[in-house]
Amino acid sequence: MARHDGLSRSFAQRTGCCEPERAQLRTSDKVAIMFIDFHTLTVRDRMDPQALHREFMKIDEYRRYIAPDMPDPDTGQSVGAWTDGNPRP
Repeated sequence: MARHDGLSRSFAQRTGCCEPERAQLRTSDKVAIMFIDFHTLTVRDRMDPQALHREFMKIDEYRRYIAPDMPDPDTGQSVGAWTDGNPRP
């Protein structure tokens, strides 16, 4: 079990940057786990996918790897990384 230094004890779920082990992973593995977390929150925890999308939009890696036609929940404009001309790694 990861050590959380008490900073996230008040939360029901602790994952993401709270897991020191993730800092050692390759970027591609971190991104895969982030999308697994999104899926877990949506399916297992039955959280609203649009609410999750809105919050995950705050994560640079999420914005970079979502489909290019994925709408920004606030503006409705496409926000996927492909629209900026930069290829995905």
